[in-house]
Amino acid sequence: MCASGVTRVVSPRASAGYIALRCPAARKPGVYVRVDPLGGAKHASLQDTAEPLYPGRQSRKPFHPSGSSTGGQLTRMRERPGKLPRVFYGRETLEVARDLIGMHLVHERAGKRRIGRIVETEAYRGPTDLAAHSARGRRTARTEVMYGPPGHAYVYLIYGFWDCLNVVTAKPGVPHAVLIRALEPIGGVTGTTHGPGLLCRTFAIDRTMSGTDLLGDELWIERPVRRERRAARIGRSTRIGVEYAGDWANRPWRFFDRDSPYVSTLSAAARRRALAGSNPTSRQDFVVEGKILSPRAPRSPRKNPSRRPEL
Repeated sequence: MCASGVTRVVSPRASAGYIALRCPAARKPGVYVRVDPLGGAKHASLQDTAEPLYPGRQSRKPFHPSGSSTGGQLTRMRERPGKLPRVFYGRETLEVARDLIGMHLVHERAGKRRIGRIVETEAYRGPTDLAAHSARGRRTARTEVMYGPPGHAYVYLIYGFWDCLNVVTAKPGVPHAVLIRALEPIGGVTGTTHGPGLLCRTFAIDRTMSGTDLLGDELWIERPVRRERRAARIGRSTRIGVEYAGDWANRPWRFFDRDSPYVSTLSAAARRRALAGSNPTSRQDFVVEGKILSPRAPRSPRKNPSRRPEL
């Protein structure tokens, strides 16, 4: 028993500094936190210190605030919608990229709130990943945010025109990030969102927001309320536009909602057909390229097959 009342119960990776502790301050049994063994008995916030005990192990279940995710993470939090905590982003990057599917990205500025459901992501794991901006340990003023604490925005410019939003993941000092590739409009959205540059333009996200804390009040990611949650059939594929990375281009580190018509690789015609034939449970209209589309009613059979029907 330490001076602060924290009891050491197991040491699965003592040599690596991973120690599981039971903390009475959590008021619930079975709550564990990971702490630095050199930090003594100092007690800190559960939200800020709880991390996976085995951050490199793959998860079979998505992150759920009310229970523990796999990989040795035993942190339990109350089940409630709201901003994702720091611990969500501090996990293994592939787990974060997958679990972001279905979460809501929110940007609030000047009294206007834009909300989009994340339907496509890509994971980047420098410095070994040659497709990452931090490949080979590259560290510049632009990429410095990737080396900081998780749960911050990393925004960069491509082709001299498009801004792209990334989420910093893993522990501090490990330059990992997840690219947000596509969103499904939920509220306050009047533009296109089926691409990383398009969604940033529609959501008014630019490079000035790089380094923004995603636990703040301007830009954040949240778990939707129960009535807005929809199960996603998650697919995987190789990442897009990283052929220069050699063998790293073949890693299946792109995740997407297989049933979403807003995934970036879907053609415009296929997207319109998918939306026109959809039968949504929460609303009857969809936003496509700034226009409202409603599912079409079935057409009656043609009376004169030789005559082209009016459109």
